[in-house]
Amino acid sequence: MFIEHNRDATGRYVVHLPLKSDANILLGSSKSSASASMAHIHRRMAMDAGFTAAYREFMQVYIDSGHMTKLSDEEIGC
Repeated sequence: MFIEHNRDATGRYVVHLPLKSDANILLGSSKSSASASMAHIHRRMAMDAGFTAAYREFMQVYIDSGHMTKLSDEEIGC
């Protein structure tokens, strides 16, 4: 199987995921599942300060590296 890739303007590799069909169709609505996962994380954070610190540090690494950006309430749809 050949996976198409190229480099962007910054020199980073861009690799396209080898999906057989439209990703939106495959993923469907995942909001309820994501909300349940987030509720579980919040419960765990309330019980474990060490977990909270590690989670926040991990998320900050993602933000600092540009892999994730914070969305406004308008972008989220709140």
